[in-house]
Amino acid sequence: KTADQVTRDFNEALNAPHNNTKETQWADTVRLPTTVLQYMASTRIGDTTMTILKFVKENNSYTLETGQPLDIRGSRELETAGVGNTGRMVAYENEKGVVRMHLPGPHEFMDPFQKSAMHWEVAGIMNVGAVEFRRPKGAVYRDGVS
Repeated sequence: KTADQVTRDFNEALNAPHNNTKETQWADTVRLPTTVLQYMASTRIGDTTMTILKFVKENNSYTLETGQPLDIRGSRELETAGVGNTGRMVAYENEKGVVRMHLPGPHEFMDPFQKSAMHWEVAGIMNVGAVEFRRPKGAVYRDGVS
């Protein structure tokens, strides 16, 4: 995609939670496929020295309105998470009232056991629950961003 197309897609996803919630929530966190983030970090806009990533970090509605930086990170899990194994972008407000990951139990270590003269192992059990969007309009997915 061209720099203009990437910037357009990015801003549409970033602004969707704010528009969908009648301006009560801002998406302050964006997760992208790692390859898309790398493309944005290395592709310049026109003949300037500014990359797409630097441009969207400095010129997005969340930062302009709140003065706070936008949290943008890559995730390899998003490379094929979209429909038809395409890349998926996720924009959301990172607050417990909007999105939450449940951890139903503490991490427990079992008793150590000796496998050989110089080798010990300690098994552990960790319960991990699902990610819950408590306010679905406070988050948005965009598929086909790769």
